[in-house]
Parts: sequence; structure tokens; C-alpha cells
Amino acid sequence: DGRTYEVKACGVDYDTTFSRSYSGVYVTSQATFTYAYQLVCNGAIPSTLNLEASSSGTRTTERLTSQGSITSELIVTGVQPSSTSFVVNGELSRTGSVTGENKSFNSTSQLTITDLTLTKSTQQIASGTATVTYAGSTSAGNSVSRTASVTFLGGNEAELTLNSGRKFLVNLRTGEVTEIED
Repeated sequence: DGRTYEVKACGVDYDTTFSRSYSGVYVTSQATFTYAYQLVCNGAIPSTLNLEASSSGTRTTERLTSQGSITSELIVTGVQPSSTSFVVNGELSRTGSVTGENKSFNSTSQLTITDLTLTKSTQQIASGTATVTYAGSTSAGNSVSRTASVTFLGGNEAELTLNSGRKFLVNLRTGEVTEIED
């Protein structure tokens, strides 16, 4: 989106909160966003960037109301100029619900990022993993649960593993997906 953020000092916490609302003919919505960051330094040399963000909101139409919230925390190491890679670790969690006249649906999802290594010179992912879990349930008693993990292999490739055990090789540059046969 073209925005840039300037981190001004080591060890200083920066944060902001803002809200948005909309009221139209068919929908009203309200959301609040908060983010914070801190640059951790070793002396005057940056070493780690800690990032936290959260949001929550509601959207209402004549027949449905949805609510949701998201929290995330990322720790980025390797920000010092001498490092050849950034390493990202963190989590993002989401909860939400949709309620209608006689029905409702609730869901949770979580993304965990582990040692996601980004090479500075090529601006590409060299290695790391990401795991997503999702669970949902309806007021009628139906439920679903899914898990998937991605292992980044370098060379613009990743392996996607579904909770069913099926595995796929993904070309991150072209988007081509090939099932891996055992």
C-alpha cells in the first residue's frame, strides 16, 4: 500500500489504536485496530523487532451479525545490518462468529510461524515452517477441524501437508501445485 514506518529509537515502545465505522443502507460495521512495536538493540546496533497487532469488529445486516477478533505477535531477528537473513517467529489467532435468525457459526483459526528465514539479498524465503489450524461449529451441532503445514524448502518451493496426510509440492513463483505420491 506504499506506507513506510520509521522506527526511531532502540528500546522505545511505539503503539497506536484507531477505529473505523460505517453505516449504510444494508450494513453497519465497526472495527478497532491496535498495533505496537519495539526495536531491540545490542548497544546501538538493532538486533530484533517485536511486533504486536490486534483488531476486533462487528458487521450487521438485516439478517446476519458477524463478530471477530484477531491477535498477532511476531518477533523478527537478524535486523542488524551485518545479518544476511531475517528470521521470523510468531503467531496469529482469530476467533469469529456469524449469527442469523435461527442459526449460528463459530470458528477459530491459528497460524504459527517457526524460523521463517528470508534472505535479504534475494528477498526470498529460504526455509521455515507455517502451520494453520482451523475449527468451526454450528448451532445445529455440526463441526469441522482442519490442520495444514507448509515447509519452505528454498528455491521458490514449499511442501504443503494436510491433516489427511496428503502432501503437495508448491512452486512459489508460478503457483504450480503437484501432489507428492508416497
